[in-house]
Amino acid sequence: RGGVRAPDAPDLRVLGDKDPETTTRLFDIFRPTCHTVLFFLPSSNGSDVPADVPKVMTIIARLGTDVVRSVAIYPKGLSTLGSGAAGKWADLEVEDQAGHAFEGYGATGEELRIVIVRPDAYVGAVVRGVEGVEKYFGKVFVGL
Repeated sequence: RGGVRAPDAPDLRVLGDKDPETTTRLFDIFRPTCHTVLFFLPSSNGSDVPADVPKVMTIIARLGTDVVRSVAIYPKGLSTLGSGAAGKWADLEVEDQAGHAFEGYGATGEELRIVIVRPDAYVGAVVRGVEGVEKYFGKVFVGL
């Protein structure tokens, strides 16, 4: 929930890296200079990007990558969306090999969950769709 320290999650396999064994952790992804939008993708979505994702990506594009980064987090075994037919759509795409990210952020894999982490590594908002993202960034960045 918003206002709490963002949990770490180790053992995230970086998709699209030359070395398929490359892993990272959320604390290495967060930056003190920008917000990070984490997309926890549903496991039942097959090869389709959830409908709200392109709309959220439009908001992020308006703000710029120096202000907001996007990270797609796929459940274990569902990493084909990141490198498959849909193509890369987030700044970084990872597979949650051990389930630490999904567990730490209360994502069930049943539906899209979007978590916005502030530059100070605290959770700014936990939302389900574009309206929540617009509301959060509308309060942070006047005139969005």
